[in-house]
Amino acid sequence: MNFDQAFERFMEKHLNEAQGLRRERLKKGLGYGEMLFLRNGWWEAFGNLDHLYPEFMVSDWQEGVRFLDFAYIRPPYYMDFEIDGYTPHHTKLDRRGFEDERDRQNYLVMDHWRVFRFSVDKLRDRPRDCQRQLRLIMGIFYGDGETAVPTLTRQELMILHHAGIHGDSFTPGEVSAWLGISGRQARTYLHRLADLGCIEPTRGSERIRAYRLASRWKHPAGEGEAGD
Repeated sequence: MNFDQAFERFMEKHLNEAQGLRRERLKKGLGYGEMLFLRNGWWEAFGNLDHLYPEFMVSDWQEGVRFLDFAYIRPPYYMDFEIDGYTPHHTKLDRRGFEDERDRQNYLVMDHWRVFRFSVDKLRDRPRDCQRQLRLIMGIFYGDGETAVPTLTRQELMILHHAGIHGDSFTPGEVSAWLGISGRQARTYLHRLADLGCIEPTRGSERIRAYRLASRWKHPAGEGEAGD
């Protein structure tokens, strides 16, 4: 499969899954810099577009929403790849916008996202440098080979994300509140995650009342996240 074929399937998949504002943004298509990142950077480095989510929507610290250029969601880490064009980026920002961008990145980091930035110029003119950086990032966080990761839905990935942030055990009621879904839906997701070995029960026998992350899905010790 070549890049164009993979990209068509990639966008079709995300358009089918997306709703609301994210879907509207995806329908407009990706920008020049984002396409350079996918074609010159990611595809050349790895030969696939797996685990990438374009225009990924996250909650804002001011109770709004933000969009990440590309989220890479593969437990136990959550990465944000931002593509920066020099001229538009600097000429369109006033002082308040400049300040807001710094706040945005700080809050993403505090919410346990790893944030990486690539310039349009470098993706266009020195793509091999970008490819080396991407391989290095993946090597540092995931090792040489890709760990076998089951195919998870966005909702299941977000459950693991919230569980990693909050630590200790969590209940179906908490999952219901995190995702804004019914208790029955929450238990359905939790049962599947337990069957896949991503989480394990901590309380209850006939009716499980609480879960915790399985050890292989926890963030590294010492980062203030879930531990044994």
